[in-house]
Amino acid sequence: MNFEQTYRSMQTPITPSDALVSDTLSRMHQRQRPKRRLRRGIAVALVAAVALGGTAAALQATGQLPALYTAVSRFLSPVKQACTEQGITMQVESAYLEGHTACVVFTVQDTQGDRLAADDLLLDGYRIDGWTMGSGSYRLLDWDEKTQTATFFAEFSVLNRTLDAAEPLTFSVDTLTPVLSSYDGEKLPVSLSNLPGSAAVQSHVLSDCFLPDGGEAPESYAFLAPQTPLWQSEDGLFSVSAVYQNGQLHLQLRTEQADGANGILELLDADGQPVAAHASYSYSDSGLYCREAIYAIQPDVLSGCTPVLYGSVDGTAIQGGWRVTFQLDG
Repeated sequence: MNFEQTYRSMQTPITPSDALVSDTLSRMHQRQRPKRRLRRGIAVALVAAVALGGTAAALQATGQLPALYTAVSRFLSPVKQACTEQGITMQVESAYLEGHTACVVFTVQDTQGDRLAADDLLLDGYRIDGWTMGSGSYRLLDWDEKTQTATFFAEFSVLNRTLDAAEPLTFSVDTLTPVLSSYDGEKLPVSLSNLPGSAAVQSHVLSDCFLPDGGEAPESYAFLAPQTPLWQSEDGLFSVSAVYQNGQLHLQLRTEQADGANGILELLDADGQPVAAHASYSYSDSGLYCREAIYAIQPDVLSGCTPVLYGSVDGTAIQGGWRVTFQLDG
């Protein structure tokens, strides 16, 4: 899987239909409380909860979230343990532990201002201390603007041992980064029908190169020089340029990484299917990241193609090292 596919799979939110959520709730309410049914019951609920995750906007699209969250919560044991660093309070609300899996519902609240107000939040260094050979994931469940509180669900799988509910666990988060804006597959309002047939170029040392034929990567490449962009974001942190010459589309994305911007471009054909790049080249210079993709494509097909942007603009990271130790009763 190439980088574009990986990024897209991580960033694209999936919103279940109301029918799916209703069916999930109905099946859950028919289940009993005995422990042997816990794992299956919580799995059904959390599949829907995780599907809802990604951004607060995705959650708000489904009015049944409160009922679904209540249903999930009944499988979790209350914890209510908190710590405060840098004016940010992290509280583990509840947790679930069985076999090789642990689930944690926790909140993060800014008690000093509005530093967390954003489209989303990125967590770095989230883990349960002392676990090895494990993996984890998290989703934003809710954002309360009034109290500046974000609610998250995190799940961890531990491969090298069976977890013991009687053993104290320490849940940690090292860094919180607000996502100020995001582009989760935004089709850009541009036309590729009448592109210039040539443009000035500038040679740069490559930081990355993709050549599908397996050829040896050159040390440098002649990138499109800065020009009037085909499209530019309102904040100026993303810009797209393009030329069509010798039967090839050169599509370039420039992102101001020094200001927190990160992103990639995808090209879709008239049927909405991804167009494979013939090659791509990238370089980084003084906080600017530039990626130029080359597509071998005919003019009559090009007119129906649309560039799509996946990316985000991150705010100032907050370093805290939040740690909460708790213990679940068997």
